[in-house]
Amino acid sequence: MRDLKNCEPREALTLIAPLVSQSLLLRQSDCSKPLRALLSAVNTGDALLCCDAYHDLTACLLNAPVRRVSGDLWHDYLLHLLLCTPHGFARQAAAGTEDGAFYAAMRVELAVLGSLSTLTGETLVHMIESRLQSARLKPRQARDNIELFSTAVWSGGTARALPTPEDQKASAAFTGELHFHGWHYGEPGLHDSYAADGALEEIYARLLENPLWEERIEDVRCFFASYGCGVFLKSRAFRYQDNRLSPLPESALAQLPEPVCFPAQREQITDALIRFMQGEGTTHLLLNGGAGMGKTAQILSLPYELPELRLVETRALTSLDALFALLAAQPLKFLLLLDDVSPAAIPTDLLQTLPPNVLVCVTTRENAPLEWAQRIAFPPLKAEAFCRFVSEVLEEGLVLCDHASVQNACVDHQVDARDQLSVSAALRLAERLRVQRL
Repeated sequence: MRDLKNCEPREALTLIAPLVSQSLLLRQSDCSKPLRALLSAVNTGDALLCCDAYHDLTACLLNAPVRRVSGDLWHDYLLHLLLCTPHGFARQAAAGTEDGAFYAAMRVELAVLGSLSTLTGETLVHMIESRLQSARLKPRQARDNIELFSTAVWSGGTARALPTPEDQKASAAFTGELHFHGWHYGEPGLHDSYAADGALEEIYARLLENPLWEERIEDVRCFFASYGCGVFLKSRAFRYQDNRLSPLPESALAQLPEPVCFPAQREQITDALIRFMQGEGTTHLLLNGGAGMGKTAQILSLPYELPELRLVETRALTSLDALFALLAAQPLKFLLLLDDVSPAAIPTDLLQTLPPNVLVCVTTRENAPLEWAQRIAFPPLKAEAFCRFVSEVLEEGLVLCDHASVQNACVDHQVDARDQLSVSAALRLAERLRVQRL
């Protein structure tokens, strides 16, 4: 491993290009093209091309969907390529399988990325300025085709037509002042929230403190083997629709308001999930009840209380093979929420293809059984229970409201609504009474 910060500019230039060509992750990344263009421009000593290529690379680093953790755009990008992209080694480790070829390739990759992590924007600018100064002091000579071809191979680019004498003269004559945006933006730290933050923060620190990344290969393997890879590191809940898995916003995982209207049902659900998470058995669930009884809210609040759980919500009942293959290849536990579906429409062979790390929860408005799931009912609230729940919600929010007023409001609501007394209706009524007391 060579520390690029402490190399002479010419030496650093000769080291960077082979490293970039050797990195399989960088070669496949969006920044590969502007980075190679920059190295090629530096090698030719073209001032304007150097400036354009540097800022193209800076824009790519700035706009890439990577996490800000290191205080440096380049370091953020390398960490993202290694830890947050589902490359072959990450998928192998997450699935719990071993492949000697992937392991050997990742050791080389870590050594390369560790060396490149010593590169900074300041070092790169110094290298550019030194190369341009050398080009100005030395008259530019027209290069033959052999030299042009060797430069293209060295930089990973393609050969272009030889510049005309007029082009060479114009480039060499450029003496204007060049300005370069720096890549440093602040101090290291987590600026947003990821599902695997507990482990990510530790591995970020280990990689940033020492550029010998190849020594951390077991740490990296164990990280993927424990926390999965790709989108599962960032989000805890997803929606599967049109054969695509999309993250649900964190706001969808709101904690249930206190008090809980159906405490016994909540306890049954939580017990089943805890046993599943601890590997003590899988009890699939069927939640049935009318609209607004809080069935879906009960389930969506579970990842909030069980951070190691991942939730996938869908109404698709067929063509789930691709989803099941994706979930089976992760070391995580998943709750598959079939929301507001008819038990009769669920394929009878669903359990035959279901991975062992997935528990199914069906919510339905139908009063129909599902032979392979535990039935948990959410019956309509009676008037007394409805009124008591509204009062408890107000008390929890420190809203002073006498019992008679609450009871009258509940009676009025029941008469006006002429519908089942539900949890969502009680919450809306409590909010209306709270606003009236302000």
